[in-house]
Amino acid sequence: LAEEVLSRGITKLVADGKVDLIKASRNNYVPSHCLYADDIMVFCRGKLSCLQALKNLFTDYANCSGQVINASKSTIYSGGISQVRLTQIVNLIGFNIGSLPFTYLGVPIFKGRPKARYFIPIADKIKSKLSAWKASLLSIAGRAQLVKSVIQSMLVYSISIYSWPVALLKTIEGWTRNFIWSGDIAQTKLVTVSWKKVCAPSEEGGLGLRSLISTNEAANLKLCWDLLHSNEDWAAILK
Repeated sequence: LAEEVLSRGITKLVADGKVDLIKASRNNYVPSHCLYADDIMVFCRGKLSCLQALKNLFTDYANCSGQVINASKSTIYSGGISQVRLTQIVNLIGFNIGSLPFTYLGVPIFKGRPKARYFIPIADKIKSKLSAWKASLLSIAGRAQLVKSVIQSMLVYSISIYSWPVALLKTIEGWTRNFIWSGDIAQTKLVTVSWKKVCAPSEEGGLGLRSLISTNEAANLKLCWDLLHSNEDWAAILK
């Protein structure tokens, strides 16, 4: 309920012309804000008057709700403004200055096409997990279940929103393949079963794993479908 009050407050500032939105295309604007859990992202132009209006709203909200913004954990991401203006903004609201790329909720946020370096931290976490299980006395079925329930679940969100570099997905699949057959990501074991067969459903003789490359392709196609058929703001902006 408290967040709803804050959300409506920001919406009213926009409606009253006190906060200017960022233009995304000829007929569309970037949404003024997004709320998720205890976080809020506000998107607006860097006019000092706009930021002062937002600061006043946050102060009033804190006085009424007891929820105070932690300036040391808050960050400004800017584009197309001078260093002088950025310094003025920091002095006004007291937030830290951030830069792209950065990670939010375990997912990289960046500008431009997806590049392998943006996803290396996720790949490194997967490699660390697999390496930590090296000494575990598990059967092949047990190792496959670990990959399915832990490793692939670590990737499910990021590969559903980004087109990952295929080479990096192949590297991760190579680690998981070695781990399943030998228990060691660095040890290759000669097997006569193809990875495609391993990724088949259990009723078809496979282990029920998902091909990361195929999953990523399917997720990208779903995004394209949603983009073409959705009337929501995000689709209108991207169109």
